[in-house]
Amino acid sequence: MSATQGAHVYGIAAYAAQPQKMWMKLAALVLVLMTASAGSAQDSQPESKKDPVGVSSTGLRGLDRIGMPIGEEGISVAGTAGFGYLESMGSVKGSHQSYAGRLAIGAHIIEGLSASLMFDGHYDRHPDDGMGKDSSAVGDPQIMARYGLRLNPDMQLGFEAGFRAPGSKAPSVKLSASTVDLKALLALLQLRPLSIHVLAGFRMNNSYKAAPDLNRIREGDRISLGMSSGHQVLAGLGAHYAVSKTLGAYLEATADPILRKGVLSASPMRVAIGGRYTVAPGLLLEATITGALNKRPDLSPNAPLVPIEPRVQVALGLRYSFLQPEPPPKAPPVVEAPPPPVEEEAPVETSAALQGLVMDEYGAPLAGARVQLSCGETVFEATTDENGAYNFEEVPYGQISVEVSKEGYASADWRLLFDADAAGQQVPASLKKTEPLGQLRGLVRSFKSEPLSATVDVRDKKNKPVTSVETDSDGRFQVDLKEGTYRVKVTADGYRPQKRKIVVRERGVTILNLDLRSK
Repeated sequence: MSATQGAHVYGIAAYAAQPQKMWMKLAALVLVLMTASAGSAQDSQPESKKDPVGVSSTGLRGLDRIGMPIGEEGISVAGTAGFGYLESMGSVKGSHQSYAGRLAIGAHIIEGLSASLMFDGHYDRHPDDGMGKDSSAVGDPQIMARYGLRLNPDMQLGFEAGFRAPGSKAPSVKLSASTVDLKALLALLQLRPLSIHVLAGFRMNNSYKAAPDLNRIREGDRISLGMSSGHQVLAGLGAHYAVSKTLGAYLEATADPILRKGVLSASPMRVAIGGRYTVAPGLLLEATITGALNKRPDLSPNAPLVPIEPRVQVALGLRYSFLQPEPPPKAPPVVEAPPPPVEEEAPVETSAALQGLVMDEYGAPLAGARVQLSCGETVFEATTDENGAYNFEEVPYGQISVEVSKEGYASADWRLLFDADAAGQQVPASLKKTEPLGQLRGLVRSFKSEPLSATVDVRDKKNKPVTSVETDSDGRFQVDLKEGTYRVKVTADGYRPQKRKIVVRERGVTILNLDLRSK
C-alpha cells in the first residue's frame, strides 16, 4: 500500500481553518522572498553551469514529487520522517494523526540512466468511533528508473517509470494490485539561479484490488488505505532557487486527478514548499511543508476509493551521497613575469618569450594541446604540459598568428600584436569539446562491377543540403556526419541516379553500396 502516494512523507501539527487560502498565501510569500533575495544571491556567488537541484527523498535528484531529468554520478542514501494532520472526516468527530517515513537508495547506472529502491511506511492514529480509538500501519516497497538527456545546456528532458505492488497488510505484496507510473520530466535552467520544472504522466492504479472488505473495516482504517478505484493523470509545476552554494529552496504544485466520475474534486492536489542545506560535501539536510488543497471524499462503504493525504504535513530529511566524481582541478593562477631590469646602454630587444595556458570550456587545463605561432614565414610549435601551459622562448616582436588545436575539441585561432608590453603576459585559450560524429561509407559501381566516378549528395531529413563528396578511383567514398537521418542521392554520367534514406548513429559507421544502371 502507498504510505503517502508520493516522493516525500511529512508531518506538522496542522492548521485546519480554510487550509486552501492559507497555502495560497504561504506560496505567495515564498515567491516574494525568493525574488527579493535574487540580487544578493547573484552578488554572493558566480554563475554556475552545474545543475543546482539536490537529492530528494527518492535518492535521486529532484524537488518534492517532480524529479530532475539528469542524475548525478555516484550513490545516494535518503531518509525522511515526519508527522501529518488530518481534520475530522466522515461520521467520526476528531482529528487523525499520521507518522510517516521513507528510506531510499538511488544510484547512477550508466550515462543518463538512474534507478532508485524505496520503502515507505506510515502509522496512523484515529479518534474514538464508538468502538474505541483505532490505529493502522501501512508499508509500501517500490522501485523507480529514470532516463534523462540534455537537449541543450539549459534544457533537460527525462522519462521515469515507477512500480509498486501494495498488499493487504504491512508489509506484504500483491502483484495483481500493482501500480505503474509513467512520467515525462522537463527542466528549464535558462533563468539561473532560478530553474523551472514540469511533470506530466499517467498512473495505472490497480491498488484497489488489495483493499479489504470495505463493509467490515472502520472509517479510520479506510482513511489509511491510500488506495484508488481508478487510474490517474499526473501533473506538476515547480521552481527551484539556488540562494547560495549551500542553500536552495523550492516550491511546487502537483495533482493526481482520478479518471472516475464524481471524484475529481476529491483527487489528490497539493502544494509543497521546501529547502535544502549542504552541511558538508555530499551531506544535505532538508525540510518540507506540504498542504493538501482538495476536498475530502465520501467514506461510505459503497463509495469509490480515493487516496486521502494529510491536510498539512511537515518532514525532515537527511541525504548522503558518495562515490561522487572529483571536481576538475582549478587552473593555476596567471602570474605576471617581473619586468626586466633597466640597464644603461642595453641593446634593443627584438624578441621575447611568450607563455600561455590552454583550458577547456569549464576552466580545466588541457594537456597535449598543439599550439602553433606564425610570424611571417617563421612557424613555432609547442605542446601543452599537464597543467595546460606552453612556452616559446624567442618570439619576434610584431603581428603573430596563434592556432590552438586538440583532438576532440574545436580549434581556436586569432592574431595579436606581440611587443615588449605583451611579452610579460600569459596568453590564455579556451577550447570547446566537439560533438562525436558518425560516418557514412560506401562503394559505387556499375552492374558490371566496375567502379564509377560518381557524386554523392547528402541532405538532412528536411531536404536541406549537408555535404557533397566524389568517389575515388575505386568508386569508394566516406563522409563524417552528425547523428541523424539523411537522404542520399548518387549520380554518375551515363547512369541512372539512385536515392537512399540512411540513419547515422553517434560513433557508428553506416555502409551504403550501390550498383548504378546505365541509361
